[in-house]
Amino acid sequence: MEIYALNISKELPSSFYLKLRSVFIPLAFVSGVVGEVFQPFAITVVCAMLASLLVAVTIIPLLVKLL
Repeated sequence: MEIYALNISKELPSSFYLKLRSVFIPLAFVSGVVGEVFQPFAITVVCAMLASLLVAVTIIPLLVKLL
């Protein structure tokens, strides 16, 4: 089980940052009406994904190790 916990914690950040950089961060810099609509959404999604990454990298491997 420890091996799976280590593998998960190594693979998650790379896929996470790929999605974050390619989709949500550029939305925060769009100007005009579209930017006004999507900027709060993009910031909210980025913050939620960062919190999810923190849990996935720290708490989930710990719980897997305890099983």
